[in-house]
Amino acid sequence: MKASEARRYDIVVSNPPYVSVAEMLRLPREHRAEPAIGLRAARAGLAIVERIVAGAKRHLDPGGILVVEVGNAAARVRAPLPRTASAHVARVRARDSPRFFLLRAADLPG
Repeated sequence: MKASEARRYDIVVSNPPYVSVAEMLRLPREHRAEPAIGLRAARAGLAIVERIVAGAKRHLDPGGILVVEVGNAAARVRAPLPRTASAHVARVRARDSPRFFLLRAADLPG
């Protein structure tokens, strides 16, 4: 299948690694027992998030959305998001809930 023939989706949801190297050192011992590959990401925890945003438009229907969990990286993630996006970082539930952002396909680069 050629890239131009790739499947398209209404919604893409991701919970990628988003913990920075510095944050890894501060995690509770039980969290550090998890495989680092599932938690840690380069560039202040945003390397994989940036790749997802950069390539998402190729996989979304024109009216589709991208939802990505970014946890404590929420404050850092605003800068690399497209400026024209109707992006927001939000809480799913009250205190201590995961943070995520939502982007419409039309607002994504590409």
